[in-house]
Amino acid sequence: MYDHLTDALIRRFQLGAQPEKRQRFFKKLQALCEVHGEACFRAIKTVAAEAAGKNQPGNWFCAAVLRRLREAGFCAMDSSLDPPLKGATR
Repeated sequence: MYDHLTDALIRRFQLGAQPEKRQRFFKKLQALCEVHGEACFRAIKTVAAEAAGKNQPGNWFCAAVLRRLREAGFCAMDSSLDPPLKGATR
């Protein structure tokens, strides 16, 4: 049902400096929508709209959506979904 979400997020926010990690993050967001349904999808959609005027909308979106989903209880507080730290090389 939410199989379009990853592609839509990639089109909107691009893949950034670490394309593999951002694409994996977007896929995890899609999986969360499959599990939690419309409420999770609406939260992601709201944060995507809020990213519109930001200096780096892709980076802002990743951090903000993760915080919003954690606050709503859609994902755990562990670091498995965390976007990479600025300047971190792995």
